[in-house]
Amino acid sequence: MFQTEIIHFIQSFANPLITAIMIFITGLGYEEFLAFFLITFLFGINFKKGFYLVHIVLITGIITEFFKQLIAYPRPYAVDSGIKLLGKNIPNNSRFLQKGAKGFFQLLPEEVVQYYRSVKNPSFGIPSGHTSTAVTLWTSIILLYKNKYVRILSAFLILLIPLSRMYLGLHFLAGVLGGYVLGAVILIVIYRVSFKYDFFYSAYPKNTAALIYLLGFPILLQILIPGSYTQLQGGLLGFNAAFVLLKASGLPVIRNSLIKRIANVILALVTFSICSLLVSLIFSAFGNNHFNILIFLKFALITFAGLYLTSIISIKTGLMQRNN
Repeated sequence: MFQTEIIHFIQSFANPLITAIMIFITGLGYEEFLAFFLITFLFGINFKKGFYLVHIVLITGIITEFFKQLIAYPRPYAVDSGIKLLGKNIPNNSRFLQKGAKGFFQLLPEEVVQYYRSVKNPSFGIPSGHTSTAVTLWTSIILLYKNKYVRILSAFLILLIPLSRMYLGLHFLAGVLGGYVLGAVILIVIYRVSFKYDFFYSAYPKNTAALIYLLGFPILLQILIPGSYTQLQGGLLGFNAAFVLLKASGLPVIRNSLIKRIANVILALVTFSICSLLVSLIFSAFGNNHFNILIFLKFALITFAGLYLTSIISIKTGLMQRNN
């Protein structure tokens, strides 16, 4: 599963058209697209279901990063200079050649792993975050919607996004399989918590367990694994806190008008951008330090302000209505 021969075989089919398609598909798993997609879903399609998607994607990112740092295994291109960095138009300058595992169930050579762990700011690749996120996000959409075409598209993305990562030389087969397993476990747990126990939609403060989960779990993650995607941990707390506050007075409901949906999404994108800029300016007063707690609080405040203010402004302007 750590053999580079598998990557070489996939890349043997490379041509400009396939590479362009794979770059586009892999882009669907990057933070920029996910942020745009989730905000659009949240304020343009369905607020309740959108919040669930935001929640599970943030948790997936946090947990995947924790296991990446724990396992600390290099990506394929780092252990074999023969693997092409397709789409980047730069040579692979790895100091190793064909240093992947010799057998399907064997690990990478220890000297290769230790060298890669010693370099500055290494990019670890197991499990695949693109894969785990594809599983939790697009399988959730399959579970939430019965539309045949939505389900087919989602199923294709669950398969194609991991394949694109291998095609581009960014993940071993082991990383992809690990992402599938981790994503499936997260999906099963969070989906059951969300819907079976009604943790997202039950009335507060009557459901104390739901309140403790939504507000306490992000703080617990910050305490137990402070270096595991601190931005997402803060974002999770901010989103959850805004959701709880909005739920207490009635969650926003998106109106059916397409024009109002588009206007709502534009408002959300602008509001989140302004909140990010203003909060970043405030926190710049603390200097260029990188304390985890400051990063955690910064992103908690950005996401809280973005979600809460967009919802309130949308309700006040008639773009959304409050569910009483």
